[in-house]
Amino acid sequence: MDLFSTVKTNISTIDAAERYGIEVNRYGKALCPFHNDRHPSLFVDDDHYHCFACGEHGGCDRLTSKLYGLSLYDAAKKLAYDFGITQDKPPNKAMQEKQNRKSEAQRLRENEKLCFSALMEYYKLLQKWMVLYAPRAPEDTLHDRFVQACHQLDYVEYLVDLLIMGDSHERTEVIDMMMTDGRLKNLQTYLEKVNKEGKSFERREDLYDEAKDEDNEWAFWFDGKNINEVLFCQHFLQLHPMKCVRGRLFTVDGIVEDEARSAK
Repeated sequence: MDLFSTVKTNISTIDAAERYGIEVNRYGKALCPFHNDRHPSLFVDDDHYHCFACGEHGGCDRLTSKLYGLSLYDAAKKLAYDFGITQDKPPNKAMQEKQNRKSEAQRLRENEKLCFSALMEYYKLLQKWMVLYAPRAPEDTLHDRFVQACHQLDYVEYLVDLLIMGDSHERTEVIDMMMTDGRLKNLQTYLEKVNKEGKSFERREDLYDEAKDEDNEWAFWFDGKNINEVLFCQHFLQLHPMKCVRGRLFTVDGIVEDEARSAK
C-alpha cells in the first residue's frame, strides 16, 4: 500500500481538520480557512471536505496541502508523521508551518477587525465634526473639519457597511484597499494624533472633569457613586466598535444577537 492510500485509509478528513485547528461542529460545518468566512460554509465529512462558498474540495491530504503550502506528497508525509503512522519525519517546512503559519483566512479576519475599528472611529469622528463645525449662518466661512466631514462621511460609511454586510469578496476588497500603501496605518496615526490633542470628541468640560482627575481611583465614567452614562457609552464603543443598521447592532463579527429576544 502506497503512502497516499495508507494515509487516506487511516486518517479521516474530520480528524485532520480538527488536528490542524479547524473547529468542526456536530453538523460537520466549520469556518472555511481558505477565504474570509464569517458564517460556517465548510462541510467536513470522513472522506472529504467541501466549501459551499469558495468551492475548495478534497480529502485530508489536499486539506493539509492547502493549509501548509505543501505538495500533496509532503502533506501526506506530514499526516503520516503527525498521526503516528510512520516514523519518517515530515519536511522541516511543515513543522515550522504547523507552529507559526497563519492561514490566509486568519490573516484576513485579523486585518478586517483592525480596518473596522479604525473606520468606525473615523466615522464617528466625522459625524461629530459634521455637527460641531457646521456653519451657523450662510456667510460663515466653512471650517476645514466640516469640509472634511462633508467629503468623507458618506464614503467611510460605505466602507463600514461593506465590512458589516458585504460578502467575503467585497470585504476582502476593502481590506486590501486599506492595507495598500499604508492607508490603514496612516488612518490609525491620524486618529491617534487627534485623540492626543483631545479633539476627537469635543465633550463639554463638565463631562471631562472627572475623566481628567488622575487621583480618581474609579473608572473615569464612575465617581464612586454615580455612572456618567455618556462617558460610559463613548468608552464602551471605543473598545467595542459597532453600528446600528435597521434597528440591529452589527460588529465586524456580524449581528449582535439580543439574548433576551432569543430566550423567548
